[in-house]
Amino acid sequence: FDVTLHNLSGVAATYEMNSQALSEIVEGGFFTGHSSDWRGRGVAISYSGAAVSGTDEGATVTVPASGEATVGVDVTPGSEFASYVADNAPSGTFLDGFVRFTSRTQGQADLTVPYLGFYGDWGKPAIFDSLASDGDGHILASSIGATDGGNILGYNPLAKDSERSGRPNASKYVISRSDALYAPNAIYPKTGTLRSVHTMTTTYTNEAGEVVASYESHQNWKSMLNPSSGVISPVEQEHAPRFLDLTSDEFKDLPDGNYKLTIAAHNDGPSPTEQSISYDFRVDTTPPVVEGVVYHEGDFGGPDVSIDVSDDSPIAGVTMHDPRSGMWFYRYVADNDSDQLGADGRYHVYMSVSLGDIALGWQEQGSTEELISHPYILAWDYGLNHSEAVTVDLHTDNPGVVAPCTNPEGGHWVRDSIGWWYQCAGGTDYLKGGWFTINGVDYQFGPTGYMVTGFLHRANGEWVYADSEGALVGGWVRDGAYGGPYWYYMDPATKVVATGWLSDGGSWYYLHANGVMAIGWVQVDGSWYYLKASGAMATGWVKVGDSWYYLSPSGAMLTGTHTINGRVYTFDTNGAWVG
Repeated sequence: FDVTLHNLSGVAATYEMNSQALSEIVEGGFFTGHSSDWRGRGVAISYSGAAVSGTDEGATVTVPASGEATVGVDVTPGSEFASYVADNAPSGTFLDGFVRFTSRTQGQADLTVPYLGFYGDWGKPAIFDSLASDGDGHILASSIGATDGGNILGYNPLAKDSERSGRPNASKYVISRSDALYAPNAIYPKTGTLRSVHTMTTTYTNEAGEVVASYESHQNWKSMLNPSSGVISPVEQEHAPRFLDLTSDEFKDLPDGNYKLTIAAHNDGPSPTEQSISYDFRVDTTPPVVEGVVYHEGDFGGPDVSIDVSDDSPIAGVTMHDPRSGMWFYRYVADNDSDQLGADGRYHVYMSVSLGDIALGWQEQGSTEELISHPYILAWDYGLNHSEAVTVDLHTDNPGVVAPCTNPEGGHWVRDSIGWWYQCAGGTDYLKGGWFTINGVDYQFGPTGYMVTGFLHRANGEWVYADSEGALVGGWVRDGAYGGPYWYYMDPATKVVATGWLSDGGSWYYLHANGVMAIGWVQVDGSWYYLKASGAMATGWVKVGDSWYYLSPSGAMLTGTHTINGRVYTFDTNGAWVG
């Protein structure tokens, strides 16, 4: 680099030059914040210029009166410095210091010029720390969590924090819409960065590569230790959230499937190079299936229960529950590193549990009774979706409560990690397996006693819809239980799903025999009608594809020749206007 000195006085000024070549000391793979001077022992510094006398330390420059002089300063790293950098800072490091101009002319002040340079490829140093699934990271390993504060994905969600060990498993990143306690409903990136960048993008894409969500952030400072909390902060801290939440309005209809989260940035300055990290994850709202439960008398090892579970995503394990309270007393937690993927593309776990271990779990939960004979089993996946309950016969002499109560009077609602159930007044039994009226509202309870939500089938064949609180809904409902999601209309008076033509809010709608609101062309009683994207029936002129159609005031499509507003139009047999 060059330094130009301007002399504003009427007397020539002479300066003696000396300098430093500082580079930060590296110990144990970390920059220490302290520097060493490499001048003369691995870095050579020389001076040049028409007004310069000498080339090494102590060279002088004379600036004429009311004139200027330019000094060339060359900082040249040698093999010793290059070897040190290769061994300790392979991505490069800084060289910095000062060139001091010490005045040799009375009355002139000393001058100092700082410099800073980078030795290496400026685009090579990593922006992102390593992924937590690959290693511990240099400063802060990057990961994804189900909440803003923690709950790192990639660990078995049935395992207690104290039981988790090793790295998160990158093949088991799963989120869902389960309402179970601690269910992973969202993805929050927690990114460790080794250098600051101005612009960073966070992009979520589906399996086809289509963007489903994208965020851009600016002034992304590298991860550093927060002295007040003692915690190293991810780059997302102090920025607007960059999450994907399946329970939000924006993503409530995001379909099941495989997705990718990519976080990318490039360095500022010379040699800009884009770098990125990515995570593959799955959206899974489908519960696992208990393929079979078999009790074996056993031989020398005693009785055991074998359980076979399958799912479209990794399986977390199973829990065994007391049907009287719904509380679990035994659980099997699958190994987080187990390979469950079968040749059929589904995940499978087969487990054999001794009756002794089940009985021990029963006792550890505080029960003084003999092990209950007919508990039920739930299988769970990594999204904490649970299977339908399957009852197992353990061949013990404690039948528990075999007949549930049928009168809700005096009882109360109870919620556990699975859902809502209704405990009767006696405190030891509960409603199950049918419809019950509680405080004037009808609710349906499943065979294990949990309140049922979504579409419900009455004994008389009618379909109704229960919201998340179990109450029957009237009016429009959007649900994806049978594909879709689709719109349905529940009669406000009877709460029964409507079919056929419906007049609502000044528009006509058509509901198929299964209750799904029609969109596009539909044939009813021999006539064709067109339902707009909102479901409202169209009238008058409409353009569908490359053709124009005319729909009468009743909505029926015209064919043949008709006079419309005084002009004759001809439509072919498919209703398209031809002249």
